[in-house]
Amino acid sequence: VSKPPATTPAFLKRGFAVVAPVGAAVAGLDALPSLVPTLTSLGYKHMTYNVKPDHYPVVGASFLETLRDGLGDDFTPDLEAAYTKMWMVVQKTMLAGADDDTK
Repeated sequence: VSKPPATTPAFLKRGFAVVAPVGAAVAGLDALPSLVPTLTSLGYKHMTYNVKPDHYPVVGASFLETLRDGLGDDFTPDLEAAYTKMWMVVQKTMLAGADDDTK
């Protein structure tokens, strides 16, 4: 009997790899400029994986949906607005890194 895909070590490892930068962005909201080098580097790295600009909104929507599902009634409109704003900064900064042809 095989494990459901979402419980495999490879899936969990990838999930943590996606969540870690978002967690860093949330933790660093008071000092977002200090995250710019990390986020631009991630954007460049994602470009090498053939991640396209139109993939970012899909990930952002999934991220917000995950928060909405996980937090339930605690996911207030103010919290949603804050996380949406944070994601837009992450997305914009990563896309700038993906466009950086100096690397």
